[in-house]
Amino acid sequence: MHGKVMKVAMGIFGLGLAVMPMLAHHSVEQQYDMDKMVTIQGVVTKIVWVNPHARLWVDIDGAVSSWEMELPPPHVLKIMGVKMDFVREGDHVNVTFWRAKDGSRLGNALTVTAPDGRVIDFPPMLNWHPVSPRGRSQGRSPALVVLSLIITTIIMGALVWFYWYRGRSNPNKIG
Repeated sequence: MHGKVMKVAMGIFGLGLAVMPMLAHHSVEQQYDMDKMVTIQGVVTKIVWVNPHARLWVDIDGAVSSWEMELPPPHVLKIMGVKMDFVREGDHVNVTFWRAKDGSRLGNALTVTAPDGRVIDFPPMLNWHPVSPRGRSQGRSPALVVLSLIITTIIMGALVWFYWYRGRSNPNKIG
């Protein structure tokens, strides 16, 4: 009995792990207003190279909260030839970005102009958010998310039936 429950639990856990990446990533179009580009000038207060996206904070007016910019993932920045020190804390930069739809001080960086005048472009394709010819992100649609949840539920139900009921209906099975 214990082995059956463990098999079902491991099957559910494995399926959950398989589905999580589909549900975890956000769409640029859903989070950012792609119709409005904003440009700010300010001082870099922090930069971190972490997955899933590198982040850059820019203070524009000495305010308590800085603008947080989402950059491409660190491995994409390396492929682009952008080094970790392309800007440093205290540097004056210009940043062009799409602002978050919720009105927060969050943006998806499109370009950063470094203090030496170098302009680093972060095209949406390099942000790992494919963009259609209309300029819209092709993020996961809500229908796809619902469909994946339905399919996962059916598969999990089938696994429970297979491991639980099939095993109980066989009186000759030991264990």
